[in-house]
Amino acid sequence: MLYNAKSGLLLWLWCVAFISQNGNCDVSESYNPCCSYPCMNFGICNSIGFTAEYSCDCYGTGYFGNNCEIATWRVWIKTRFMPSPLFVKSQLVRWKYIWSIVNNIDFLSRMFMRVLLTSMPMRPKSPEAFNTAASYTTWDGYANKSYYALTMQPVPENCPTPMGIAGPQKLPDPEELVKRVFTRTKFKACPRRTSVLLPYYGQHLTHQALKSYREFPLLTWGQHTIDMSHIYGETLQKQRILRSMVEGKMKMQVLNGEEYPPKLADCPGINMSYPASTPEHIRFALGHPFFALLPNLLYWSTLWLREHNRVCDIMAEVHPNWDDERLFQTARLITLGELLTITGSSYLQQISGNYLRLRYLPELMHDTASQWENHRIPVEFNTLYRWHSAMPDFYTIAGKDYTLKEIIFNAAPLIDHGTAAFTISSSKQIAGRGTGGRNMAKLLHPVALQTIKMNRDAKLPPFNRYREYFGLPRYETFEDLTGETRLAKVLRDLYIDVDAVEFYVGIFVEKIAYRKMFGQTLIEAIGNYAFKIIYSNALASPEYWRESTFGGKVGFDIVRDADLKSFVCRNVEGCPRASFRVEEGIGFISDEDSEVMMYDDLADIRSPSENHEKKHAEL
Repeated sequence: MLYNAKSGLLLWLWCVAFISQNGNCDVSESYNPCCSYPCMNFGICNSIGFTAEYSCDCYGTGYFGNNCEIATWRVWIKTRFMPSPLFVKSQLVRWKYIWSIVNNIDFLSRMFMRVLLTSMPMRPKSPEAFNTAASYTTWDGYANKSYYALTMQPVPENCPTPMGIAGPQKLPDPEELVKRVFTRTKFKACPRRTSVLLPYYGQHLTHQALKSYREFPLLTWGQHTIDMSHIYGETLQKQRILRSMVEGKMKMQVLNGEEYPPKLADCPGINMSYPASTPEHIRFALGHPFFALLPNLLYWSTLWLREHNRVCDIMAEVHPNWDDERLFQTARLITLGELLTITGSSYLQQISGNYLRLRYLPELMHDTASQWENHRIPVEFNTLYRWHSAMPDFYTIAGKDYTLKEIIFNAAPLIDHGTAAFTISSSKQIAGRGTGGRNMAKLLHPVALQTIKMNRDAKLPPFNRYREYFGLPRYETFEDLTGETRLAKVLRDLYIDVDAVEFYVGIFVEKIAYRKMFGQTLIEAIGNYAFKIIYSNALASPEYWRESTFGGKVGFDIVRDADLKSFVCRNVEGCPRASFRVEEGIGFISDEDSEVMMYDDLADIRSPSENHEKKHAEL
């Protein structure tokens, strides 16, 4: 539906501008009719030769007509008498006391979880028609898994503007865009009191599937799924190097009285991305070359290795006749099941803000038409997980502060203070506000610049197109988008038209939704992408989600009963409190900083180290 009301006017205006420069407006030679997105309800537009004609492929949309504008009877009845997925989810952040009753009655809890899961469209459908191989459907794009998927048909070639027909003829300079829209002017804490442990977890979760080549970010070397390859490796060769080959266990070493991943020197054939200055004693071997560069990634990898070896001991006791290979393979399935369960419950609970207790219950989907296969990861999923605004300017670990610069590529803070202190500190420190703009530390700007370039190379459609794709109303003004006026003015200067705002920009400048960590669009997209990736995992299928897969009832109970607190408690000495949400009255920021701040002038921007020094001067 996007753009149809005003596409004619915009095309006329573009024509006037074109005539002033070229003396004519020969649409057949200079304008692709699909640029105005004439096909409604996300039918696929096909231009016809060098003409102004086009056709709309409406198959599978539930609509028909020249522009896919007429609903079938089934869709017409559904849209008028069935509650929309957005309405269903809006009820989950209200009626707190009613949901508390539901949460304590098992059959009601399961019933509402099924309603939630079956009401989600789980987009995009698989197999995905579009990917980064080409702007049209190809067999190579399907067969070659090195390409990322695209949620929608990319912006057509030969359009008046980069976003189709809306906005400026040239998109804003990336560096100016990042400086004016993303630069942190003052740390703004997450209103949901999300702890930094959550973005830490999110990074370790998604990097298992998001594995882009540095030189070619639209290509991936991953398997498009959550598979625990960050500790086991993505190849059998790496796996065997990292295994002890005894009792199913992984190699480990002891530092300061705690178990950590093995030394890199003890695992010949494993390549890690360490700076040359990294001391040998803190060079670890893991399945992913990036996972030992940051303390938070090393932290989660360490805990999962400990859990794997713990599970091996349990399985060896239950099945004393099993050999090393079977103990390893079963322990790997159990740890992957635990990861999916913790993600589908503890992790998504904090992100969603729902009062309904989320539970990972794949069996609720076994009698549905769910597809149990490894889906291709979309570029958009890669884009919306750039939560760098959640990173504070400094981290407090066991009473000692580290700036961002001091903690990146440096595992020493984790080793020096230990996993217990790291758990406590990460659970008590409040993360930054994820959306709303102007909350990204300068040190992380290169990530934003890279993301903008990646999105432009993929020719992603405008942000408002994604709003409609996920069943949300499009924004009419920049003020609607941001919920305020100062940032709206900046965006208007850069994009002219709200329909020209790029996907990445829109996701992270959108106003925060009620009881959410992020804006409604990001939450809705995660609700499709994240739920899809964990519920379509082969382990969740009817063939795998059963006792025999996990070595019997004991192993299956470990998987189904997994939650964040018990997982950390079992694998960190002293059973420290682990939480994705900072309790009221606890935290390493003041009450004043916890509020949603108005933006300071750009002249007040400070580097992370300067913010760190200013913070301590005030204290």
